[in-house]
Amino acid sequence: MSSMVSDATSRAASPRRSLPDEVVDGARARGAGASWRQLVLLLPVGAMLVVGLVGLDRRSMWRDEAASLVAADRSLAELWAMLAQLETVHALYYTFLHAWMQLGSGVVWARVPSVLAMAVAAGLVGVLGARLASVRVGLVAGLLFVANPSTSFYAQEARSTAMIVAVALLATWLLLRAEARAGRRAAGWWVGYAVAGAVLVALNLLAVLVPLTHLLTLLWWRRPRSALLSWGLAVLPALAVAGTLALMTRSQPFQVGWIPAPGPATVRDFVHLVLGPTVPLMALVAVLVLLGVLPVAAARSRLTAVALPLLVAPFVALVAASFVQPIFVARYVFPSVPAAALLAAAGVDRVGTWLAGRLAARPDGRASGRRLATGAPALVAALAVALVALGGLGTQRAERTPSSRPDDLAGAAAVVAAGARSGDAVLFLPDNRRLVALVYPASFARTHDVALSEGPVQAHNLTGRPLPLASVEANLAGSPRVWVVGRPGLAVLPSETVARSELAVLDHDFVPVETPDPHGVGITLYVRRSGTP
Repeated sequence: MSSMVSDATSRAASPRRSLPDEVVDGARARGAGASWRQLVLLLPVGAMLVVGLVGLDRRSMWRDEAASLVAADRSLAELWAMLAQLETVHALYYTFLHAWMQLGSGVVWARVPSVLAMAVAAGLVGVLGARLASVRVGLVAGLLFVANPSTSFYAQEARSTAMIVAVALLATWLLLRAEARAGRRAAGWWVGYAVAGAVLVALNLLAVLVPLTHLLTLLWWRRPRSALLSWGLAVLPALAVAGTLALMTRSQPFQVGWIPAPGPATVRDFVHLVLGPTVPLMALVAVLVLLGVLPVAAARSRLTAVALPLLVAPFVALVAASFVQPIFVARYVFPSVPAAALLAAAGVDRVGTWLAGRLAARPDGRASGRRLATGAPALVAALAVALVALGGLGTQRAERTPSSRPDDLAGAAAVVAAGARSGDAVLFLPDNRRLVALVYPASFARTHDVALSEGPVQAHNLTGRPLPLASVEANLAGSPRVWVVGRPGLAVLPSETVARSELAVLDHDFVPVETPDPHGVGITLYVRRSGTP
């Protein structure tokens, strides 16, 4: 009797001993698997936060960022009055940024949402890779995405690109969850997918291409008609938002009117975006992508069916449309970047698996060789990520300088602030260059704008309402010195007739005496000719 009590007490004190060894081992394996699944999300997120926050203050901003800050600085009523006739495609982003700027100020604070959104995108790349292939593929894909210089470039801008890619990847993840279920179990996921698609298109009209590429994925997988019907119903909100935005922006052709026709530069920009900025880096990533796509086994994989359409279809669609109306800009197809990272990660995994097989097949069969074969995939993965990161390091550094963007507005404002005298005039050619004065007003405090009739807030736009040419001439007549701010070399387009006329007046009555050269901005100080009234 005492023996039975002793046994019972022993079992109660050590309950695990009553479990079979295989059950205990399985529990441990599941625990390890859960840890790796957390790592595949958290490591890319953490890496992206570090990369995105380092050098976030470039000591300047460029015109697109200036437009974001000028818009967000208005009251909601003023902002929506502008969005009714201008920048309608950015309505959701500008409204969000307005709310965000109530919590802080300055261009660095305005860039923080992009860093956070890109960190979410990096984590989703890892999660998608793990779901579509393996944890190792997901981890490598997330880190390759972070290491691409294009990723940190857009993570450090006060624009909507980072949010777009985050929502695009979220929609892709929701699609995978929905299509893996049937009936009522899938309904909630399809609703989430529909909401994500609508938000995605509201952030960028052209992002409607992302849910359309998902149809190619479903067709690749040969999903039944019920799945295609569910996708069709779920994509209707995105199409409705796209149609509404298209109708509202018909009278705003200048939103895309500046985009050049497609040419060799179009392909170059896309290749730099998805593969990298230097030839060695492009070659390395291209080989990895091909290794992930070309073999027959990989071509049938779930990962390829998701990533390849997302990599290729938006680019092909926008280039084709650009032969009718130029519409391709590299950042419009930024969701192709995580697609390339996923395919490259599959290529890395293929190399690691091949190397492990070769090492395991060595005839000596030593224990050290077997250990090396087991660790080969991880070593190859680490080496690939390190090579991509090192290959883009120089570009990463350059991206954190004012010269990395099309123009340096802080540098231009500093030139005027250093040389302006009280009573100097300022003229912006064309008038959208007035953004520099709107975001750095202190630098223009000693000047007066001779061509402004009504401020941007009152005019419900970003540049204000210009005076007629006769009034500008009259204002210039009383100005001995005029600062002219425009494109490099004060280049004026043939369509900018008002700016050309104002420049002709300057050339007739004034002499250029000083031409500083801040990056991407033309600034010339004009002084009245002697003897002219």
